Amino acid sequence: MRIGGEEQVVVLDNYIPCNKDGNPAFAHAHGNEMWPMLIEKAWAKVHGSYERIIGGQAYLTIRDLTGAPSFEFSDEEPGVFEMLYEGA
Repeated sequence: MRIGGEEQVVVLDNYIPCNKDGNPAFAHAHGNEMWPMLIEKAWAKVHGSYERIIGGQAYLTIRDLTGAPSFEFSDEEPGVFEMLYEGA
């Protein structure tokens, strides 16, 4: 994981916080995937708690985790689908 532009090792266990129904309390996946919950857990650990990452914007998190450029798009922006189709 990249933190502040530097690679860092974040050690996790496989315990995921769940709500009273036994479902993941925060991120969840479609099917049997664990990676969304583990990435979120790593991000929460870097920031000190899940509470500190509530309301975060996914594109900023992906940018910080990967170092790759990321953007947020709205389907209401004119020409956004054409831009995505063209790979801009």
